[in-house]
Order: sequence, then C-alpha cells, then structure tokens
Amino acid sequence: MKKRKNQDKVSFRTLFISLGVIFLIAVFVRIANVKSLKLATREKARLIEQTKVLQSEIDDLLIEKQKLTAHDRIEKIAKEKLGLVPNLSVNEKIIINKKELDYIKRIVNEKYE
Repeated sequence: MKKRKNQDKVSFRTLFISLGVIFLIAVFVRIANVKSLKLATREKARLIEQTKVLQSEIDDLLIEKQKLTAHDRIEKIAKEKLGLVPNLSVNEKIIINKKELDYIKRIVNEKYE
C-alpha cells in the first residue's frame, strides 16, 4: 500500500511539475508574442506615416507638373525665350486625285531607292 501511495505522490508531483513547466513556456511564448505585436504595430504606424508623407510629396510634384506643362506657360516660353510666334494663317488644303498621288509616289520611290 505504501508503495502505491509513493507512486501516486511521485506521479502527482511529476504531473504538477510538468504542468508548471508547460505554463511557464506558455507565459514566455505569450510575452514574446505581445512584444512582437507591439513592435509590428509601431512599425505599421511608422510606415503609414511615411506613406502619407510620400503621397503628399507625389501630390505636390503632380501639381508642379501641371504648372510646368500648362499651355499658357509653354506659349509664354515659346514667345519670350525662343522668339516663336503663333501661326495665325489657315493652312490651305491641296486636293490631289489618286492618279496624281500614285505618280508622285512612283517618282519619289524611284529617286530615293
């Protein structure tokens, strides 16, 4: 009978020690998970803020691009810096029938081949 009680005590002690070790491991895993979750949350917030800053810079650059490519600005540079003037005359249409066009193509091809 005593042997049986000693075996019961040993198995209960082993059970409690095993449960304690499992509990400690679970606690350490939980702490590590919480810590990594906090770090990930901070990193996410930092990346969101960085994304907002970059999007703001992109928006500013798009506005600058629109200013630089505005038709009025291009005309102003063409007139002031390059001395160009707008074409005010209407271009004339020259009507050529198909036979004349084929003749012109043949002459050009013969000359530049």
